[in-house]
Amino acid sequence: MLINKNNINKLFYSFLIIHLILWTLVPTLTNNNLPLDTIEALAWGSNLDWGFNKHPPASAFFPEVIYQLFGCLLYTSPSPRDRG
Repeated sequence: MLINKNNINKLFYSFLIIHLILWTLVPTLTNNNLPLDTIEALAWGSNLDWGFNKHPPASAFFPEVIYQLFGCLLYTSPSPRDRG
């Protein structure tokens, strides 16, 4: 089998598409909760300060703004704030 540029490009793009699908589909189907860093940012965002012991205030401000604009629409499970 001759390896030419066309075959390598097809193989490379096939790998990229399969890789993207798998790394998007598997976490979507298996993760029941948000990542811990996202939960932490949402918790900090509910009570904004000038800074936190681990991060500057923007790391809490932007997730809170997105949450206020879209609610739980972007997340796979309801937020603890929406449950009760």
